[in-house]
Amino acid sequence: MNSRCLNLAPATEFIGIRLVFTPAELKLDQEEYIDKMLKRFNMSDYKPCSTPLEPKCTSADFADSELFEGPFRELIGSLLYLAVTTRPDILFSVNCLSQLQEKPAVAAWTGLKRILRYLKGTKNLFQIGV
Repeated sequence: MNSRCLNLAPATEFIGIRLVFTPAELKLDQEEYIDKMLKRFNMSDYKPCSTPLEPKCTSADFADSELFEGPFRELIGSLLYLAVTTRPDILFSVNCLSQLQEKPAVAAWTGLKRILRYLKGTKNLFQIGV
């Protein structure tokens, strides 16, 4: 079996991750993915914040009696994908809130929205260089 390999051009995007090649490094970011998440969850107009969660926050802080009916798991999945690909800075916060998927509370949804606000303020500051 004969096959040919063509060199078309340097890749600029792969599975939703933007690739920026420079002579010294390769930078990876997901600014476009973050923008799409902000729009999908109606968070585009909210003000950014400087941390993904309040300091000394635990999952117990979000377990109140009022249950949230909405796309909790969808947002957890989107944030987990982002955390394991290019944004390890949100991994602890997402993990903390993902423990509440069985019975998500309104306070937990507020915590997830805070992570989105953090991402809005840091979407172009965090690039992984290889």
